[in-house]
Amino acid sequence: MDPAVGAVLVIVVFPSALPYRLGNGPLTVLPAGAAGVLLNLITVFTATPTILTGHACTLSRLIGGAVVIGGVIITDAPSFHRRTTSQEQAAAQLELEIARERVTDSVAERRATGKDLGGLRRTLTDAQIRTLLRRVGGSARSGQTGAGRLR
Repeated sequence: MDPAVGAVLVIVVFPSALPYRLGNGPLTVLPAGAAGVLLNLITVFTATPTILTGHACTLSRLIGGAVVIGGVIITDAPSFHRRTTSQEQAAAQLELEIARERVTDSVAERRATGKDLGGLRRTLTDAQIRTLLRRVGGSARSGQTGAGRLR
């Protein structure tokens, strides 16, 4: 095989297809944020075939690879993830209960004073009843229904 073709295949497989395939696999079991951190390993996958093909392994490559791998480990380590304390959970629950109570009190107050709550009205006005009767009566006389007009 021509060395140029082999080089192109190595570039296609190691720094392109392989890292993206390995990066998409964790998306089935991890949240996107946690799986996205693994995409930082693309640089490591790019350097690996270079070293395997006999090119010099310099100190800067080793340090760079160690920094990337260390960053991925630190980011994905559970001990570094922020945990919600029981006090924070209790405060959030209290805020939710207060918000619900305000909504409930507001609705009860508006109902007691007869104010409009929005949405559908509980009663129909005389004008609305006349309009409905006229529409129903007009459809029945002409023999057309709502479905008949759509055809």
